[in-house]
Amino acid sequence: MLIRRIFHNCGLKFVSLMLAVTLSVYVAYFSNNPVRYDIDIPLRLTGLGPELIVNIDESRIPDNIKLDVRGPYRAITNAQKMKQHASLDLSEAEPGTRTLYRVQLPTMDDLTVMDHNPKSVTVMIEERAEKTLPIEVERRGSVAEDFVISREDVIPASVTITGPRSIVSRITRALIDPRIQDATDRQSQNLIVKFRDSEESQVLADSLIMSPEAVQYELDVIPTGSLRVLEVSPHITGEVADGFRLGISKPVPLYVPVAADIVPEGVYYVRTDRVDVTGLTETKIFTQLKIQYPFALPENSSLPLSCDVSVEVRPVTEDERLVPIELINRQPGMDYNISPERLVVKSEELASLSEEELAAQIRAWIDVQSMEPGQVKRIPQVDLPITLQHVTLDRMVVTVSINRKDAEQ
Repeated sequence: MLIRRIFHNCGLKFVSLMLAVTLSVYVAYFSNNPVRYDIDIPLRLTGLGPELIVNIDESRIPDNIKLDVRGPYRAITNAQKMKQHASLDLSEAEPGTRTLYRVQLPTMDDLTVMDHNPKSVTVMIEERAEKTLPIEVERRGSVAEDFVISREDVIPASVTITGPRSIVSRITRALIDPRIQDATDRQSQNLIVKFRDSEESQVLADSLIMSPEAVQYELDVIPTGSLRVLEVSPHITGEVADGFRLGISKPVPLYVPVAADIVPEGVYYVRTDRVDVTGLTETKIFTQLKIQYPFALPENSSLPLSCDVSVEVRPVTEDERLVPIELINRQPGMDYNISPERLVVKSEELASLSEEELAAQIRAWIDVQSMEPGQVKRIPQVDLPITLQHVTLDRMVVTVSINRKDAEQ
């Protein structure tokens, strides 16, 4: 009886035993005997100073380094789990240089690196530059017939770009191009900011860091005929503290739809009460500012009587100077408002000049002689001395608002 039980299903027991032995031999062999295997590890850049940046577009930097390693399979598996990386030491890099750097490999226990590819990487180093630009809107299409735009907002209204100086200095405009074809109600879109140079060519660069990367575009439309849309223009007075400059001033609401029959011909914007920025050192929101309508409001009017204005204040860096923008050839019967009122000029060569010396060397101006009442965007003409070699101009696009003086009386 006992012998029968021992030899019962003998064939299956023998097969199971052989499988167990084979598996043990396989595991023991491949766990402890060396094999060759290809693994990828990420490449990281180290040691680069904060004032420098890699021009990725002019460099040849792979995401990963391919290693041909030899060692126990167990060690290879462990190396992959440890998430090790190769590196390039850029601690001695200098701006304006394009250099071949040798890839430094990590230490791998129980593994021998037989080969790796690539063995060296070409890196272009430049000075880090930063620029903040207002975001312009170039609409694709138009709102539906018998409708007009009552409000248009970009949130936030500006974008900061950081990157190699050779790329950042080329950029003169930041814009979005929302599609609003046949819109009859509110539109809200998240859009990527695009950049253009002085020749209106699009600037595409992987080296740029944008903050924010995307903005929110909002649009309200209202029926035409019975309404006129007036922009609210902050009445900025005073000067911010020394060492600071004004950024973007944004009222809320930005637009006011008004019954067309009460708006005098030639009126295209309304002003707020005075916004005194004297001595400001940080961004401030002025609340409950009265809106100065240049015409009488009807009884029981639903028009907003006040607004809030956010005034952005930024520190002036060592290489920044502010140049007032002149409006030349003003017409005596017109009232003019310009935003921003000053151009930001960046140049280390101008850092030591006084305000009088700066005004004698640089002039920014817009000719308004042929401008009709309304609002127009213009790029100021800038007269620079021919001896000035390194200069960057920020906030190039300004808004000129024009009303007829007799319409405001």
